[in-house]
Amino acid sequence: MKTTMWAQLTRVPPVRWFLAIEDGVFRVAGEAEYRLGITPRTTKIVPGPFDRRVMRVVLLFVPVLLGTFVLTTGATRTRAFLAIIGVAVLLFTAMLVIEGVRGDRGTTRRPPSPRPSSRPPARPPARRP
Repeated sequence: MKTTMWAQLTRVPPVRWFLAIEDGVFRVAGEAEYRLGITPRTTKIVPGPFDRRVMRVVLLFVPVLLGTFVLTTGATRTRAFLAIIGVAVLLFTAMLVIEGVRGDRGTTRRPPSPRPSSRPPARPPARRP
């Protein structure tokens, strides 16, 4: 039985936890929009690929960047920032590769193309003299 890379990756517990946190953030955003009166309760937020990428960046890098402020010496802080930039490049590359692999399999949905009507066009009514 063949398993896909995405299926194998989502079996790893930290990845599952991260995806659960990401989905939770979007659920909280939907609840906040309802409480603010922006959308009705039945509206469901369906995040697109760009929304998910932005959320991943926020969830991955903002806590780490805030944690570097705890470091006291300037040299250590500089090394930490350079390490974060290196990890960011690797993670962005991995995200793009995963999105590309998922896109190759046709997981992105396109709206159906409009079908031409099988009925002939209506003729105008005949004019009476």
